[in-house]
Amino acid sequence: MRIRLSSFYQNVNGVQIPAGEYDGKDGVLRGLAGYLVDTGHAVVIQRDPATVAESVSPDALAQADDATGFDTLTVTQLRDLAEDNFVDLAGLTRKSDIIDALVAAGIEAPEDEDGQ
Repeated sequence: MRIRLSSFYQNVNGVQIPAGEYDGKDGVLRGLAGYLVDTGHAVVIQRDPATVAESVSPDALAQADDATGFDTLTVTQLRDLAEDNFVDLAGLTRKSDIIDALVAAGIEAPEDEDGQ
């Protein structure tokens, strides 16, 4: 995973990390990559494919593979839905990858005009 730290970070223990882009295992981060993302100090700009696959339950993947309602949306509509729900799609270009990211984030497909 790669993260982007938008501003200088310092914690109460004196750990100082300059703003910039880092590999999640970079020693500069001192093992704080997950914490920085969870607390909003950093954003994930590239996920490891294995990490994404491991973080999604088999049921969620099966749901994404089935007719979820996402399949009727265009890539632009999917990107708009992700943006509205603060889902980071950095590096994702394929429709199926975007759908997987939405499902992994717990986003449900919008109902169509018939309410289905």
